[in-house]
Amino acid sequence: MSPSSSALGPDADATFRLGLAAGMVLTLLAIALSFWSGAVSSLHAIVLVVLLVPAAFVLTACLLAVWLGYDRDAADALWLTESACEYTEE
Repeated sequence: MSPSSSALGPDADATFRLGLAAGMVLTLLAIALSFWSGAVSSLHAIVLVVLLVPAAFVLTACLLAVWLGYDRDAADALWLTESACEYTEE
């Protein structure tokens, strides 16, 4: 199977990558500032990194996908399910 290419173009791809990087930097910066100011202990900061960074990554990716128009409905995946059915029948 060949990798899918974005129909939105390279600018949308670059914006998506930049937005994800900015979201992660801001999340880590918020945790670091909380630790530096004494609001959280080192153990709590580690727990925040383990729990908050993946959640922030997913939330940022979802928000960027909707904003940039990557969100598709289930009808757009119909060709994928049809090709999967054909592949299993062979």
